[in-house]
Amino acid sequence: MKDASRSEFRAILLITALISGYLIIQRITSIRELPETPVVQVMPAAGQKTDQDTANPPGPDHAGQEGQHASDDRQSPSVRNTERQARRTPANHSAQRPRQRAIQCARFDPNTVHRDTLIEWGVPSFVVSNLVKYREKGGSFRSSADIGRIYGMDSTILSALQPCMIFRKASTARTTGTSTLCINAATREDWAALPGIGPVLSERIIKFRNALGGFSSIDQVALTYGLPPETFVSIRSRLKRSNEHKRIPVNLATTEMLASHPYISRREAQSMINYIRHNGVLRSPEDLRGLHILSAEQIEKVIAYLDFSISEDAIGANTHE
Repeated sequence: MKDASRSEFRAILLITALISGYLIIQRITSIRELPETPVVQVMPAAGQKTDQDTANPPGPDHAGQEGQHASDDRQSPSVRNTERQARRTPANHSAQRPRQRAIQCARFDPNTVHRDTLIEWGVPSFVVSNLVKYREKGGSFRSSADIGRIYGMDSTILSALQPCMIFRKASTARTTGTSTLCINAATREDWAALPGIGPVLSERIIKFRNALGGFSSIDQVALTYGLPPETFVSIRSRLKRSNEHKRIPVNLATTEMLASHPYISRREAQSMINYIRHNGVLRSPEDLRGLHILSAEQIEKVIAYLDFSISEDAIGANTHE
């Protein structure tokens, strides 16, 4: 019995020794694997000297640097920011600014020259806009001094343009103020010379007149795109009506001929042609009204441009079909 107890005691001691040895080995291994502790350098407080400073006092150059750093620290933030900005800015910064393109021009009349031409030559766009607005309000230029009064027109631009300027003498019709202008014979220059018109509106008037085939009445001029009503009222007394507008022969026309007029759409033109082919010629505006193809308002506008005369060719063409 005693021998069994001694054996159990020895076994317990052996197990305890093994466990202790295992734990000691694990502890030693973990200590070896620990990373090295970084060295932390503690900065001395302001004005506090380190042992190294005491052992090695600064020389004259080092003392000067310290004085410079101290003065930098005493500078205000705005001063330091200014100095940093100065160091970042290149010495030739002013030379890097874009220069205005040199103006190159040909002979031109300031009263009629197109805005795109001036911009192409290098005149700043805002100066060109001011010049055009002045002309559209009825202003005109008689000398280079008048050009110089345009807002934004400085001496450099004026000097570059002055040798190219020509001022054409206005015709009697443009200067008397009482002469009339034939609405279907007037040129672009004639329209541009009227108060408040200028080259832009004169170009639109000519295009509108050509699309219509000529103006059938003075009031049609007022329908020009962009023409202010007050401007038309101011020039109406100087306009003269003429009957020199084109007429389309309705009974001999093609779809393309009718559809080319601004007052008739292609669908309406095709409907008119189909009726004439199947039912015979149109003899009067009343026949056209009876078709109900065009509205009453359209007929009033377009009636002056339609020719309802009946020729043997028209009758023969319809009989043949």
